[in-house]
Amino acid sequence: MKILIAEDEYYARQRLIKIIRECDMEAELAAAVENGREAVDFLEQNTDVDVVLTDIIMPRMNGLELAEYIHVNMPYIQVVIVSGYEEFDYARKAIEYEVKQYIIKPVKRELLLRVLRQLEEKQESFRREVEAGVLERLKKLPNGYTSSKQVLTKKELMQIHMPQAAAMSEETPCRIFVIQLERTMNTRDAGILHKICAQKLDSRLAGTFFCQMNDEYVAAVRTEEDSEGNALFRDLEGILNYCHVQLETGVVAGMSRLFYGTANIYDAYKEGADYNGC
Repeated sequence: MKILIAEDEYYARQRLIKIIRECDMEAELAAAVENGREAVDFLEQNTDVDVVLTDIIMPRMNGLELAEYIHVNMPYIQVVIVSGYEEFDYARKAIEYEVKQYIIKPVKRELLLRVLRQLEEKQESFRREVEAGVLERLKKLPNGYTSSKQVLTKKELMQIHMPQAAAMSEETPCRIFVIQLERTMNTRDAGILHKICAQKLDSRLAGTFFCQMNDEYVAAVRTEEDSEGNALFRDLEGILNYCHVQLETGVVAGMSRLFYGTANIYDAYKEGADYNGC
């Protein structure tokens, strides 16, 4: 059983690490991060995590937001909240997001191990049961509440959220733009981004997706050949300049290298997301 810890308090995080590393279970510490955003980044790259132990009050993305993200996008992961807060609203939200246990700090070693043993016993059947229905639930989610990874790796979801991109042949050369703001992006911002991209790129725009979960705007852009990379880079700079004026905030973006069709679209997205070249 692989366990991810999300806890911003150093000593609390070290205590959880110590308990897991010294337990007599077949439990492995996947990672220990300081906030929900780092947890999401790790989970999107490591799909074999079974359990997430998370605090509630953390910077960037709190524990309840992390639990919501997992509930929507990775429901096969079991979440345990470890918190110093007993407020009813927190507990109610935890139930809504199907959090498995709610442990109050300071964490008692035997209690945590008992909880983990219970989760371990039913992990395999739980994962099979959830995975059987996960795709159908993702299909019903509104645009923005499905992660970029889910949309770009599952053909059924791409057909819903980026139908033009999903219809591309495997011989179509494309690049991916990933655009983020220096503040949280909302649906109005995404609408302005789409309008600017459509005007600037015209028929080359092969599909866009505003991901509220990842706080980013993703665009697939058709291109004739690799030599057009410089021209597209200038187009992207122009888009960002327009956005900076229209949205009155800083804008950053990355552009992937050339790829073909949808087979490699997620790898292209990761490349664009990792490179803020503008």
